[in-house]
Amino acid sequence: MNGDQLVVELPPPGMLIRELAITALNTFKAFNIANVTQVGDEIIVSHSNLSVAVAELSQELQKIHAVKSNASRWPFLHRHDRGTLRTAIPQAVDSLETYGDLAQLYLGRLPSLLGSGGRLRVTISSRGGKQSIILGQDKLALPQLFKIEFYEVGLTYERPYQLDVEIRLDEVWLSLLLAGFTASYMGMRGSDGIVLSTTPRVLDECSSLSWMAVNLASILENAPTNPTIPYLIYTYATLILLEDPGRRKAMLKGYPVGLEVLERIFSSPCERRWEGVEMRVHRIVAGRAFAEVSREDLILGSGIARLSELCNGRNCDCLEQLRDFARMGLGAENPKVVNALTILYEALIGSRHPAEASYYILRVVRDLEETLNRRLLSSYCLRRLLEVLTGLRLDQKTV
Repeated sequence: MNGDQLVVELPPPGMLIRELAITALNTFKAFNIANVTQVGDEIIVSHSNLSVAVAELSQELQKIHAVKSNASRWPFLHRHDRGTLRTAIPQAVDSLETYGDLAQLYLGRLPSLLGSGGRLRVTISSRGGKQSIILGQDKLALPQLFKIEFYEVGLTYERPYQLDVEIRLDEVWLSLLLAGFTASYMGMRGSDGIVLSTTPRVLDECSSLSWMAVNLASILENAPTNPTIPYLIYTYATLILLEDPGRRKAMLKGYPVGLEVLERIFSSPCERRWEGVEMRVHRIVAGRAFAEVSREDLILGSGIARLSELCNGRNCDCLEQLRDFARMGLGAENPKVVNALTILYEALIGSRHPAEASYYILRVVRDLEETLNRRLLSSYCLRRLLEVLTGLRLDQKTV
């Protein structure tokens, strides 16, 4: 294998480590650094000078790490991982407090670990009824945070059971997984736990960029990802608002590095960039062991894209009002708002009659305004929303 290619053999389907590897390699695509193709269970990264490409990837991921460090906290390093890492980085391990610290260390080492190319192997074996998966060489135990398939809370609360599989790896693989972790991390919140948004397959450049924008917008806005439908509506509205340069600068005035990264993403010549964006959201709780409480595939489809019609040129006041309304549904703090947003979403994708949805949304909004004693959606914006749903032109007396 020459130094112009990096070939990554993928771990078995359904495992977080597989998705972290794919997510890391999609970052090459997102920033147009190298050619990335998938053939079966192998991903091939090609570049005329791979060491330069990996160095550029390292720089981009370090910027993303800085954005996320400024916007959120990172989960604390599990005590078991300290002992494992002491064999690899004995002089640095005592200074590491979080998985973010560990990621930052290895992001800086990406050029030396991955820059020479070659093949990252996966070896699966079984002996005495016990399976083992070796990523590269058998040197380190897999970090606890990446073992979420092996610790569950479904049987007995906070008494994890361990599947009879052992996973070990070397520093080359560890650097790749931590790159994927950095790219996929969406913060920690009480209603969500630790949130990762991975890409389960290799995406094209525009889809990779769009996924990255969704990820960054979510962490910069500190937006809970649960319940799903309010999150989708809130996130889509946020992305449309961020497309305007002036509004983007105002919304991200406290995050100059995040603004710089998103400026480059939004300057890409991608059409219909928000339609069909795929991501897999993992919600993980931290206790004696890390356990995944939900795993959900989300797609920003063409139905929800109709909300962009609420903007009239650069005037997006109605979309901003809807975004604020959707924010009320995040974290499931207001069930009425969640129900109204769910019905709105169903009408947008064609699974509920627009007239029925319009009646319910109008009633809920006005009831909430009376309870809260404040305006949530102006009459004009509520009428515009109903027009988007029904496709009809309504007069002022409708609402």
